[in-house]
Amino acid sequence: MLIGIKYCGGCNPRYDRSKFIKLLNKKLPSCKFEIISLIKEYDYVFIVCGCDSICANAKNIKSKNPLIYIKSEQDFEKLSLISS
Repeated sequence: MLIGIKYCGGCNPRYDRSKFIKLLNKKLPSCKFEIISLIKEYDYVFIVCGCDSICANAKNIKSKNPLIYIKSEQDFEKLSLISS
């Protein structure tokens, strides 16, 4: 399963976003994570925001499933339910 990652600009991060994705990658070892490319289509795309503003631009991102917005570490359990 191919998962695209799009980070916000990081102007007001309230948690370590990269650490969050590394933990998720360990939880889903059969998934491939990569920074999004606008010319690819992904099975899932995680928009990784550092706070509740959710200001990251998600325009023109291609995903087979609805975009998943992450705004805190509490979203980990929700994302770990994605089957690989």
